[in-house]
Amino acid sequence: MGIRNRLPRIHCPGFFLHSSLRLNLCVPLRLCGELICGELKVQYTARMHSITDKKNKRKRDFVVRGAVGRARGLWGWGSFLPGSFLFGSLLLGGCGGGGTAPVGLDTSKILFRSSRDHHLGLYQMNADGTNQTLISNALSQVNYAEWNPERTRVVFAARPQIPNSGYYHLYLVNTDGRSLLYITQGHPSTENLDNFAVSSQHIGFTGYDVASNEPKKSHLYLSDADGHNIRVLRSDTNINIHCFSPEGNSLLCTSSDEGGTVLLDLNGNVLRHVSSPGGEIKWSSRTNLLASHILNGTGQGVYVTDFATDVTRKISNLSVQWLNWHPNGRQLVLGNDAALWIINADGSNLHQIFTGRLRGGPLFSPDGRFIVFSSLPENASRAKVCRINADGSNFLQLSTEDFADYPADWQ
Repeated sequence: MGIRNRLPRIHCPGFFLHSSLRLNLCVPLRLCGELICGELKVQYTARMHSITDKKNKRKRDFVVRGAVGRARGLWGWGSFLPGSFLFGSLLLGGCGGGGTAPVGLDTSKILFRSSRDHHLGLYQMNADGTNQTLISNALSQVNYAEWNPERTRVVFAARPQIPNSGYYHLYLVNTDGRSLLYITQGHPSTENLDNFAVSSQHIGFTGYDVASNEPKKSHLYLSDADGHNIRVLRSDTNINIHCFSPEGNSLLCTSSDEGGTVLLDLNGNVLRHVSSPGGEIKWSSRTNLLASHILNGTGQGVYVTDFATDVTRKISNLSVQWLNWHPNGRQLVLGNDAALWIINADGSNLHQIFTGRLRGGPLFSPDGRFIVFSSLPENASRAKVCRINADGSNFLQLSTEDFADYPADWQ
């Protein structure tokens, strides 16, 4: 069903504002009071009017009349043609938080690791699987990668292709593979520089000094967004970084010296302790909820913590290896080596959407309509990057080469 067919009845009492303008927009769209996680793209001479929705007794912000274009949202595509009305209000701010417009399927990119060059290199491809290109030339064993929020550069951990290089190092590269920066060059080698987080202003990461004769300490580092100006924020017996806060002005970490999960300022000082059962933590900037999981043993299951109240509740007893938030912050995708599930943040409506041999992921697309993951197809010996609709329909294998492929990020 197109977007036009979902509009309520509108009463237009007359022109409130009448002006012509040239639109060239790519912004999120709030359509008749309901947020659509997508884009509105218009480039046409349009006239603006004030309108009133009689049913809901609310004033809408504008009407775009006589415009030719397409609107994309959670329900797919809908067209608006000359002579038709598109009612809604345009607002700035993304569906996943952070104040940036969400990326549509036709412009988004999937980062993935692949063994096709005889090592786990870093690649990117279009959301439909086309244009698969290498962006980490001369590096091996990429282990985790993440776009910066602006989608202009990629931060990743990898091993250099040099003899006896058993440690991971941190790199920054443009999305076209140019301007590769070895962030940690000249700093003590570390054993776990795959543990990092990225914000618009900073890169945070943790690691051990492997060359030191002193008892091993885990260090929390912070650099500027360009990879320069590295400083040590604190040293603990063991510290792991989960993510930056949605505002980017603090870090969520787990510290053995602090006895659990803590929120640190950008000087390494503890702002507060945070309730969490342990394990990997994902922070939804949309709803300010934290999701975590315990794979097995005592406490096995999936947990959600309200950051504002610091109240944690168990929402599922499933044993999962991966979880990620839907961009709306109200649902999670859960996965283990045998299946994928969707569950609401309050624990309701748990349902399985895929059964198969999973090897990595899963990740939601920026608009929340699709999920990408790594799976081992029948009669195959290597994992492939696959995509399905968020409801589990329309399975599509994106990578077809006879090599192992694993998704890393989708933005």
